[in-house]
Amino acid sequence: MQVKAYFGKTERDVCNCDAPVVREIPKTSEVERTTWLALQEMVEGPTEEEYAKGYRLCLPSGGTIARYRETYTRIVEAYRGQDGSTDHFGRKFLSPEGEFTPWGDRVRVRSVRIVDGTAYPDFSKELYSYGGGSCFAEAIETSIVNTLRQFPQVEKVVILIEGREAEIEP
Repeated sequence: MQVKAYFGKTERDVCNCDAPVVREIPKTSEVERTTWLALQEMVEGPTEEEYAKGYRLCLPSGGTIARYRETYTRIVEAYRGQDGSTDHFGRKFLSPEGEFTPWGDRVRVRSVRIVDGTAYPDFSKELYSYGGGSCFAEAIETSIVNTLRQFPQVEKVVILIEGREAEIEP
């Protein structure tokens, strides 16, 4: 079946990721599975051909994530040295169980739940590596929201990171 993954496009507003690319995914009758697969396509980013046409990924990737991995490592070391206390920034990276989990090299879609018209996509902590800024925050949100709102079962989107409501801030 076909779904749309939303990306940025170079000639458009760089803060708004409203450029759809049609992708093929396995057909499924489960809407949560379908939305998860659509988000997977979005997370994968543009193909080389799409990139050449001006599409761009609106999520953190590559070097940005690598820089945050280094920061994350320092936070973990400091956390262990302070008898388990961490600042607000560090708490964003804790699992719901209060543990620091391994840092990956890319953003992952952990799950998607849909309850009463609200989609709850849950992403890995690597989504926080966007570095701040209102433009980056808007780009992330519009890419995710646009990708999910193509489905009639989704009226609202609440983005989660590591099981908690995301703090995607400028």
